[in-house]
Amino acid sequence: MKLKLFSTILILIIMLSSCISCSPQTIIKEEKKPDVSLKTPQIERKEEKPEVSSIKFSVPYNENLFTISCMFLLTSPDDEEILSDWEQESDKEEREEYKKFFPKLFEIFNNPLRKKIKEDLNKIEPKIIEKITSDPTLRTFNTFDIKMGLMDDAIKIPKDEFLNKYELIKEFCEEANTHNLYLKYEDDYEKELGKYKKILPEVIKRVRDYLRLEEPEENEIIYVPNFLDINLGGFYSKGLYKIYIFSGYDPYYTVLVHEYIHTAIEPLFFAYENYKLIKKNQELMELVRDNGMDRAYNTWTSIVNESLVQSIAFRINFSDDEEKLNFVIKGNEKSGLILVRHFCKNLEEYEKKDIKFEDFLPEMLSTIDVEKEKEEIIEDNK
Repeated sequence: MKLKLFSTILILIIMLSSCISCSPQTIIKEEKKPDVSLKTPQIERKEEKPEVSSIKFSVPYNENLFTISCMFLLTSPDDEEILSDWEQESDKEEREEYKKFFPKLFEIFNNPLRKKIKEDLNKIEPKIIEKITSDPTLRTFNTFDIKMGLMDDAIKIPKDEFLNKYELIKEFCEEANTHNLYLKYEDDYEKELGKYKKILPEVIKRVRDYLRLEEPEENEIIYVPNFLDINLGGFYSKGLYKIYIFSGYDPYYTVLVHEYIHTAIEPLFFAYENYKLIKKNQELMELVRDNGMDRAYNTWTSIVNESLVQSIAFRINFSDDEEKLNFVIKGNEKSGLILVRHFCKNLEEYEKKDIKFEDFLPEMLSTIDVEKEKEEIIEDNK
């Protein structure tokens, strides 16, 4: 399980996440986030509409998030153990390709701030650590769905309300005195987050320019990177006039690109006529399942959606490096996102045309060749 988890996370970051993560919501059906609380229901929050003259954004430092990040670290496998498993069981050629194309992914293990925080956490009373690592409820905090709900609440709910909702976290916070750690590392953490603050408006602009979006972004973008955590890909949620984008360690900002693309294209993707085009290829889902490729996404709609978002992200991030582009495409095809190559080729044509992405999308969906995709799946899985 540890190997699979780490390998998945590397792929999540490299491939812009989404093999097990990504957007928890669509405009067709809003999924209910898991609630590990023993007490209160979800709190309704009022949010003010931001100015629309320019993109508003923030990268907040938040005590709730810091506290649960500490818990994630304490309940995760050691870095050395994760790397050892990966070295022993993964293919050498694949490892070398990861290191060649994405060397920064491995810097998390030597990040000075993360090391200092881990050292301080290891000074916590052994009985407290033993308690949280042995409690089955706390162990579930390291599953993606639980993390998704916790991080969403952590950034949106005031500290007192958050701790009252999650009694187990409150108990840990008090016993481990994480408040003092939060204050101790505030300046260092702000410096780390400053890297994301600097890049965020540029990333948003790149996506909007690529999709040729004319209307201004009316939502405030709130980006919540948890650079302490290697076991989290990315996801987004929406509030009133706000978009929240969450990610784990993301040195290439690929998760940020990916999740913002989701927010921009999903209203187009789920438009009635486009949705009908998607359903026409439904029979391919059976072949995906027969070959055990639906580990992350188990509906045809989600596979098409993720294939599309990944493809746009790849063209934005890697179009100037054909070798790297092919590497990430192959990785996604293996994970079940079988339309990535088709969409990438179509997007090359889109880039040459004077047309909005919104108007080009039906062509991309209508030209999916079912027989060709079947042949490729069969050939790849021989």
